[in-house]
Amino acid sequence: MKKKLRILLVWTLVSLLLQFGGYSLLNNRVQKVMTPVAVASEPITVQLKATIPGSDLNNIQISYAKDYLAYTENGSLKVFNLKKGKVVFEKKSPSATDKTLGVLTYQWLPDRDILLYFYAKKNPNEVTTVKVYPPKTPAPLIKPQSEDPNQPKIVPKVVPVEPKIEKRYGNPQITQLYSLELPNSDEDTAPNDLLNTFKGEYI
Repeated sequence: MKKKLRILLVWTLVSLLLQFGGYSLLNNRVQKVMTPVAVASEPITVQLKATIPGSDLNNIQISYAKDYLAYTENGSLKVFNLKKGKVVFEKKSPSATDKTLGVLTYQWLPDRDILLYFYAKKNPNEVTTVKVYPPKTPAPLIKPQSEDPNQPKIVPKVVPVEPKIEKRYGNPQITQLYSLELPNSDEDTAPNDLLNTFKGEYI
């Protein structure tokens, strides 16, 4: 018995170490993507003039090729094509009142016109119900019956056990990582908005 417990404990520790290492590696990669290091040979844009329709623009970021601008306006993420002078992409928040939903943060990749952004929405399955059965009780001991054919046989009565319904509460929101691929700024092709999924869970 002690040997089995020791083996179970060792495998549990190994499993925890592997999970911790995997999550740490994934977290480091996401941090590198969201906070890229500037390339020394990349030209620096000292000044840029553009007329963008709208008001209360926040967190304005310019793309790698200096032909797109990403910004937020009234809770919506917008991408503005500087050459064509128009908004080519907009991602609205799913709620007009909840400020924790919608686009949380975004960042251009340092070597191409791809915008990464995190988008939060309400979890439709925040509350789930499960059936919980009570622990099994051992069957009562029944004395062996005599071999007398005239004596009636004793049949144990089986009482059905009804499960208890319990509520389980999960995360109230789901956060997803998107990558927005922009075409050449001279083209009229629509941007490709891709949801990045991983084996397991969302980031």
